[in-house]
Amino acid sequence: MRKSGKMVRQSDITRYVYSCLMHNPSDEPQPLGELELAKKFGTTRLTIQRALATFERDGRLIRIPGRRGLFMNPAVAKAMGDYYFFGVMTAERRNRFLDSGTQAVISGFVDKMQGVSSDYHYLEIKSESTADTVEEILNCGLDGLLWCSPAEQDIPVIEELTRRRFPVAAVAPPHKSRFPLPAWNCVQPDFAQIGILRAGCVRNAGCRRAAYFGSEGPTFDAFCASLAPAERSYVLAHHCAVLDSGVSGIRAVLEDRPDCLVADGKIFSCLAELCRVAPELKQVTLLLDPVPYAFQFQKKYPDLKIRTPDYNWFKVLRKLGERAAVHLWKTIRSGEAFQSEILKVSAK
Repeated sequence: MRKSGKMVRQSDITRYVYSCLMHNPSDEPQPLGELELAKKFGTTRLTIQRALATFERDGRLIRIPGRRGLFMNPAVAKAMGDYYFFGVMTAERRNRFLDSGTQAVISGFVDKMQGVSSDYHYLEIKSESTADTVEEILNCGLDGLLWCSPAEQDIPVIEELTRRRFPVAAVAPPHKSRFPLPAWNCVQPDFAQIGILRAGCVRNAGCRRAAYFGSEGPTFDAFCASLAPAERSYVLAHHCAVLDSGVSGIRAVLEDRPDCLVADGKIFSCLAELCRVAPELKQVTLLLDPVPYAFQFQKKYPDLKIRTPDYNWFKVLRKLGERAAVHLWKTIRSGEAFQSEILKVSAK
């Protein structure tokens, strides 16, 4: 009987069988039990039989006279050679929509893996608990997993996968002060360096009274630490967190006439409305992350004094994907987790 709360996809069973075939070390036919698979995936034997039918038709699974069930054809692994299945998961778990940043990470990852015979599958995980999520991932028949921007509640899943020696690379996990970077299997940019570059951009613009729209964390801390004491005090008094503000929060900090508004990526969801209802925004330098949205707004609203820090964010994201590929491949080959890496963010 299917386990409560789970939905079994035939593609998951298919990937698992492919993985078993490719990594079968024996020269003798090995059984692939329908009952064992049904139990593993929490589904019916009929569902398993349907998934295995194609493998039997093309000769990957065979029957042996006098023995019950299906067996892995030992010639298949030799014919297929080394072939790897990689899973790709995004921040939302169930969402295949890829924003431009995630696309850059995946592009760097795939380019670095060009020499590896492989296939990629976007995972849509339905489970909620850590234990069920881990089992659902392990049941996908993957050789490794690239997890882009996992949420805070996903970190225990990554830690459990690491403990169970499953190859996983998490790119840009949560970086708020209260949640430190996990010690293993993560790659993230140097968020503190981004804060320093933001502060440099503020100074270069000649601004001395900067308001800040964004979450607290290493970026905000490093930004404040890079300012003179009086400028730092002004920022701390004119800081609105993303989670509890929006347009009203930004307008509140603009009332005291700052000469600069520093904002992280969350501002793009309300910037069009802000331009419509807050004409005072035209009086300040608006410091945005160097991403396509910023350049689009710069073109659409030429009256805004938009500036961006002097680094190439998409180059950083591609590099993160490349580093994740290097680490994940080493983990697959060695069976050992990799120590988390913080990637330096440099000015152009």
